[in-house]
Amino acid sequence: MKAETKKPKSLWWFEPRWSYIPRLKREISEAIRNKMWLRLFAVLILFTVVAAYLLKRAVPDLEFDWAGQLARSIGVMVLGVVCFYGLSWLIPPFIVINANGVARQEGGHVVWRRRADIRRIIIDATDPARPRLNIEATGKKPFERGIAGKVSAAALADFLRATFPELAVEEKK
Repeated sequence: MKAETKKPKSLWWFEPRWSYIPRLKREISEAIRNKMWLRLFAVLILFTVVAAYLLKRAVPDLEFDWAGQLARSIGVMVLGVVCFYGLSWLIPPFIVINANGVARQEGGHVVWRRRADIRRIIIDATDPARPRLNIEATGKKPFERGIAGKVSAAALADFLRATFPELAVEEKK
C-alpha cells in the first residue's frame, strides 16, 4: 500500500534580519528628517503660544502649565515614534506563500503579489548564506525578500512549482 503524503497548502517563514533591516533603516532615515521635525515643533510651539495667549485673555483666572504640557506632549510623540520603530526592528515581518499568491505581513500591513498578477518567480541562491525570493508582478514593484535559513531553496522551488504550475520558477545557483 502506498502512503499518501500530504503536501502543505501554504509555506511561511520570518524574513531574515539581513533582508529587512536595511530597508527599515532607509524608512527610518526618511521618516526622521531634522528639518521636517524642526518645522513641526516650531508650528506646534507657535500654535501653543497663540492658544495660551488667547485663552488667557478670554479666561484670566485659568491656571494651566502650558510649557510643561507642551514638553510632555512632545515627549509622548517622540516616545511613540521610538516605540513604533523599536517594535518594527525587533519583530520581523513574515512571508506567506499559498494558492492566492505571495504575501509579506508586517504587523497589520500586508503586501500581496496575487497569483493572477505574478509574471515570474526567481529563487536566487547565488549567495548560499543569503538566498532571495524575487517575484515580478504586472504593474507592481519587484518583490525581493530574503529566504529564511529553515527553508531550503530546492524545497521552496518544489513548493512553488506545485502551487503555481502555470508559472516557470527559475533557480539561480
